[in-house]
Amino acid sequence: MDWERPWQKWPIPVIGGAFLGNMMGVLYVLVRCFVVPIARADFEETQSIQRQMARDYEAQRGPVTRSMAKKD
Repeated sequence: MDWERPWQKWPIPVIGGAFLGNMMGVLYVLVRCFVVPIARADFEETQSIQRQMARDYEAQRGPVTRSMAKKD
């Protein structure tokens, strides 16, 4: 390598790449480990509540049909 050229200064590109890669990895882990499970748990809880509401409605008024759903 020709160390005299400004675009080949050592170790700035290596340190910058390592820092950027580390930050991207940390961000990925934070999102994957904390945000995704919370969103998934909230979605599953919402679905279970909706299923329970549908069961309660059917127990009181009978099964819901498509024609009934369109009228509402």
